[in-house]
This record gives sequence, structure tokens and C-alpha cells, in this order.
Amino acid sequence: MTASSIGHGTESFPRVFVDTSAFYALEDASDRYRREARLIQRWCLRQRPRLFTTDHVIDESITLICHGNQTDELSWAW
Repeated sequence: MTASSIGHGTESFPRVFVDTSAFYALEDASDRYRREARLIQRWCLRQRPRLFTTDHVIDESITLICHGNQTDELSWAW
């Protein structure tokens, strides 16, 4: 996840792009970035930034969460 400020008139609204790694870390208790993702999640709940992502990220996240990180099984294809 990355945060940036976008000027809008005299106000500045924080925006946060949510990537696959954030969705996965929040879903998988064994992910090494889970603690950091939870801290950012709590910050977002308090600060209420504008969250955004892409269709590709949603698709990738669902696939990864549903099928796990099966790199050993998939490596033969490459």
C-alpha cells in the first residue's frame, strides 16, 4: 500500500492504493507482512483515506487467496 496527498482546492485528501500484497497479508495469518498490513489497516479505519485499486489487483488477489501461494506447483510452467 502506498499513500499520497492529492490537492483538491484548499484541502488535501490522503489517497491509498491497495495492492495484492495488502489484501493477501490481511487474509493470510502466516504472511510476513501481516503485522504491517494490520497497522496500515487500522490507520485507514481511523483516517478514512480514499482507497483505490484496480480490477487486475482484485482478480489477482482473489486468485492468490483462493489458491494460495503455490509457487512450487506452478514453477514447472516457467
